[in-house]
Amino acid sequence: MRKIIATVVNLVNLILLGIAFGLGSLTAAVNANDASIGTYYSLVWPTSQSYFNAMNIAGFFVFCVAAGIMLFLLIPLKVRKFVAVLEAVLLVFAGVATLLVPQMYCSVADPAPLFYLQGGLIAMAVLMFVAALLTVFNVVLEFTEKAE
Repeated sequence: MRKIIATVVNLVNLILLGIAFGLGSLTAAVNANDASIGTYYSLVWPTSQSYFNAMNIAGFFVFCVAAGIMLFLLIPLKVRKFVAVLEAVLLVFAGVATLLVPQMYCSVADPAPLFYLQGGLIAMAVLMFVAALLTVFNVVLEFTEKAE
């Protein structure tokens, strides 16, 4: 029963991460004049060389690696519980980095503009946090298997 629950939770996590990738195409933030400063992807990969930020790019790649590891967690292996701990940490880091994308993007401008996060970016980060929480649930389930 534990393996079935773990597989279902991992499939739900994959769906959540897929939705999060789609939410990245919505407006990430607006400035004080209610004009969009861009989507998540356009802020991570700007067209101007002067706006590149290593934190944004690292957060994007951590998010992609976390999605790849989630596929790996569907395979029933002995090391799955240890990889799931890494997965939870990566998802939390990716969620925090996602919320910081507009701040890091705007930090290179002089003076830094005032901006407000939009729902798409916040929902993207929340989905990552929920996936991390479900992964922690799987980790607890895996480590308490012998206690039954």
